[in-house]
Amino acid sequence: MSDGRLPPRASDAGPDIGHDALHSVTVNTCENCRTSCDHLTHVPEFDFLGCDTCLAEALAVLEAELANEHEALLAETGCTLGEPAGRELPEVA
Repeated sequence: MSDGRLPPRASDAGPDIGHDALHSVTVNTCENCRTSCDHLTHVPEFDFLGCDTCLAEALAVLEAELANEHEALLAETGCTLGEPAGRELPEVA
């Protein structure tokens, strides 16, 4: 250019609509079932972003694991959570 100005950069041309549309679809895809959804929830125990259905399934798995741990504790100690482990506590006067 003869007037001393630099040619426009690609970033000056405005947003790339195609890229933004692709990005928004990718962001709203469940990492577990690969379906599109309105919002995603991070499940740190399984380290994934999931839809409401997969979130419910993950919570059911965690609940079952907790129940199994509780059953193992009961079998090992003869007590449940919140109870003393097989010994009597002294009376407080």
